Amino acid sequence: MASEFDKLRAEVALKNQHPNLLASETAIELASMQLKALMGLDIEYPVVFEGSLIQYEGEVTPGGLSAASEFSLENNTDLMQLAIQKQQLELAMKITKASFLPTLSLSSNYQYSSMNNDFRFSNYNWYPYSTASLALNIPLFSGMKRQQQVRQSKLTLQTLEDSRINSERTLRLNVNNCLNQMGNAVEEFSSNKENVAMAEKAYSISRKQFEVGMGTWLDLSASELALTQARLAYHQSVYSYLFYRAELEKITGTSNYQNQ
Repeated sequence: MASEFDKLRAEVALKNQHPNLLASETAIELASMQLKALMGLDIEYPVVFEGSLIQYEGEVTPGGLSAASEFSLENNTDLMQLAIQKQQLELAMKITKASFLPTLSLSSNYQYSSMNNDFRFSNYNWYPYSTASLALNIPLFSGMKRQQQVRQSKLTLQTLEDSRINSERTLRLNVNNCLNQMGNAVEEFSSNKENVAMAEKAYSISRKQFEVGMGTWLDLSASELALTQARLAYHQSVYSYLFYRAELEKITGTSNYQNQ
């Protein structure tokens, strides 16, 4: 039996947690709608989510972190897009430079012609006719237009290269942050796993003490709360690892580090 004081404290604690419960339910609903939108589904379409983070605890290992650390940015979509833009600009500049060169063109024409007022083609007198021409075009002056185009192309290329360097520097910084966060998650996972085991043992002892009258309901409630918090921290470490691994895969344009 619990005392009136313990009952009141429990009710107050329950009321205090109600806003957190509502916030969590709202966050879950919002995440569900965002996932549906990402999948191209109507947000009202019913989707059932199965499984839990415990299914992924086997992936939170130092070995997985070691495989993830061997990253490359060659498949990053942003850098690939900048590389394509650079190729296009270089090609455009080559075309502009080619306009400085003289051009030599050769054309020829060969034909038969005849004049008559009937359609008896076999009786026509056909006369061959041919022409040939050779033209040399030497660009002498264009008002510095082509030179300005080349200078502008070089400036654009340099700006693009600076952007690529800055983007790569930022990406490497983000990659290192992901690796650090994954490393922290691995350490926290190991610590939280041990903490859950101790919290479960403490809760079991507290429950037995309460059943035989050696402990209070408040002690039992406190040990149960400690167990819940330990499990929450344990699940949070798994989530953190998976989240930053997904971010790393997004940056590097690869996936399935565990299979590398």
